[in-house]
Amino acid sequence: MVGKMKYPDYNINRQTRIFRTRDDLIRYSDALKQCEILREAMDSKKYEDAVAIAHNSLEFFKKDLENLERMAYEATIPLHLRRYVATSLHAYAVWKMGEAYEKQRKYPEAVKVMEILVAQDVYIPYYKGKIFDRLALDYGTHLKNLDKLKEIVDVACNSRWVSESHKFSLKNRLFRFTKKQDASVDVISDPTQLQLTKQIELQGRRLESENGGKSTFIRWNENGERTFSSVEEFAIQHFKESGFSEGIHSEGSLFTSLFGLSFWDILYDLDIPDAFIGIQQEAPLDLDSSFYENRKPFIDERLRNMREWTEEEVRNAFNAVWEKNCDVISLVSWSLLGSVNNCVGLVLSIGLPGFVGICERLAKNYRVWRSGFPDLTVWNPETRDHCIVEVKGPSDRLSPKQILWLEYLNEVGCKAVVCWVEDIGNSKRKRVQDEEEVVEIPKKRSKREVVGTSSNNIELGSTKTKQNKRKRKTSGSSKKFQGEYSQETAAKISETGNDETFDSDASDFKANPNRNEKKARKEKHTRYSEKPQGGNCEKASVEMLCDIKLRNKKERKESLSDKPESDPRCSHDHENKIISFSSSEANKGIGRCTTSSGDTAPRRRSLRSRKLETYTGE
Repeated sequence: MVGKMKYPDYNINRQTRIFRTRDDLIRYSDALKQCEILREAMDSKKYEDAVAIAHNSLEFFKKDLENLERMAYEATIPLHLRRYVATSLHAYAVWKMGEAYEKQRKYPEAVKVMEILVAQDVYIPYYKGKIFDRLALDYGTHLKNLDKLKEIVDVACNSRWVSESHKFSLKNRLFRFTKKQDASVDVISDPTQLQLTKQIELQGRRLESENGGKSTFIRWNENGERTFSSVEEFAIQHFKESGFSEGIHSEGSLFTSLFGLSFWDILYDLDIPDAFIGIQQEAPLDLDSSFYENRKPFIDERLRNMREWTEEEVRNAFNAVWEKNCDVISLVSWSLLGSVNNCVGLVLSIGLPGFVGICERLAKNYRVWRSGFPDLTVWNPETRDHCIVEVKGPSDRLSPKQILWLEYLNEVGCKAVVCWVEDIGNSKRKRVQDEEEVVEIPKKRSKREVVGTSSNNIELGSTKTKQNKRKRKTSGSSKKFQGEYSQETAAKISETGNDETFDSDASDFKANPNRNEKKARKEKHTRYSEKPQGGNCEKASVEMLCDIKLRNKKERKESLSDKPESDPRCSHDHENKIISFSSSEANKGIGRCTTSSGDTAPRRRSLRSRKLETYTGE
């Protein structure tokens, strides 16, 4: 008992002497301070300063590797205590130095310092999986060295310090790189082609977030009220409606708590040297390193007994630990488990073979398998049914460790599935299903797609657009404009005898727009040319102009006086002339032209802020 915090009752048994001399303790203190400064530099993204700070640690680390007597003694220190050696802190600083080089895109320097770390097995050996993964990324993706990549993967797969998940990731990286390069090498089989379990697809509407972050979905409760939830809560509601009365979103915390409840005496009651060295420990120090090796006979016997447990024995085992140690700060999350009845109902719903398989994996390598467990666990204690679910939202994908966990759960008899939640608001086309018909609602067109309609029945063909950085094509067709030609154009057509081969000029055609307010707000300025009476117009085209300065100054300065019949909005005569209207004026029907005198024209904005759209007939 420490204040109001209560820790498990365990025996402190210190046997290993970490610091042989006073100098060893001082060296550790100095290295610890240097690592703290290095972390601050990395957190502040001052990578050049981080490299300079870690350079001293690199020199100390090289000297310690040459001191064989010191290295031989420190190799005898238990792995969970070796973190308190100064050389281990220097090795950690060298690892951070490689990361800083990568941030600066200095990949040759990064691989050089990281190869020094993987060449020895005494200091931070459990970091080797991460280091090999970074080396493979640098050699494969950045340095394009396939031979070195293969060498790195081979060495890593034969190392006992590299976990199964890191080996899987390295093989996957080698497969993708060799497949991309199409090199003539012996390519391993695709490690991602695993026999995954049943996959479920759900659809929901996601709330758009300006800052990104975790997805938030909209759902309706039993009273018909709209609520907002995460993608995991959205999925767990679906499974509750499917017959699973109990469900928890806890990832691996639920089963690590059940593991602590089932192995309480092995965790805290055994007198293992150097497992507990202080009075405020939640778990033994060797849980992440040599936990199974130090307790192998006891763990194997417990696993055999658990496979033969009856319902009564399960309840008695959990009751004994719960009554004596409830609310003690430990590996068990008492509030998450709730009660003994909940624990018994969950274990019996999963089945003893599956539950024992999960505990066995945690006992043998807790450091690796405490993470990557699926998100949700749902069960029904009455029907003794369960489901362990990995939930993935839009644009998510499975990590190598998650894939391995799903495969293992199915091998030991659990029901593990992957639930993909799709955002229906982000689909290419939304479909609304009614009782009588299916209505297709097209997705909103992008700003790049220019569409114009007018009272003169102009229909423009759809154009290629970019949606979400992917090109897509939309079908469309051009229709003839039922208009009339000017006298000059009619004379040209009479000479050729074929109006279909005539390409109308921008100044020979005028469209009278009738846009809605939404499109008018998007178009800053629109330029129209007059449409004369009579004839048909072929080959309508759309031309976007970026600057009004390109217009001929002489045309804008000409005096415009009479009102044409074809344009009742203007009080001037503009035969075969270009008239400029702002989009807001065109929709409101004001339509006063811009003249050089400025007495009848509305005040115009600066020339830089305008965009022109020219509509010509076809």
